[in-house]
Amino acid sequence: MAHHGHHRRRRNAKQLSTPAACIILAVCSLIGLAMACIGINMRHEQKGLEKRCTLEVKAYCLDVKVVTHTTAKSGTSKAYYPVMRYEVAGKSYTMKSESSANSEGDFVKGKWYMIKVDPDDPQTFTYDVSKQMNTLTSVLLIVIGLALAALFAGLIVLVVRSSRKQKSGVRM
Repeated sequence: MAHHGHHRRRRNAKQLSTPAACIILAVCSLIGLAMACIGINMRHEQKGLEKRCTLEVKAYCLDVKVVTHTTAKSGTSKAYYPVMRYEVAGKSYTMKSESSANSEGDFVKGKWYMIKVDPDDPQTFTYDVSKQMNTLTSVLLIVIGLALAALFAGLIVLVVRSSRKQKSGVRM
């Protein structure tokens, strides 16, 4: 009798593992899709910024704010946010960039740079380094996100197929 109960428990565990595996894989697939959506949104925002920021002006780099990010996976990374002073229509603006530069040498305190400003909102500006960085990041997010989504969706199909083969094999 105990042997029969043990066999039954084992069969139930196998029946539960297929839906559980599918749920886990579906969540991973959704995470991949979410990454792709974030990448698409970043790309869309960058394109909008490029369309709005049409006025080219000379800007003086007052400072470079360094923000350190620490993650368990990749360790420590730094982002560099230039603080720029520039003039639009006779009015002076001092603004910290919304987007970061990737390396320390991209902006040097005390040097002049060409930036593109939104003429309707002069506090908003962009520069080539941020454009390149945001494009690379967004494309990587889209590609990796879609690849993960496809991979995990494919694994769901494999799990379901192998589960059906096992069930049809038991019936014979």
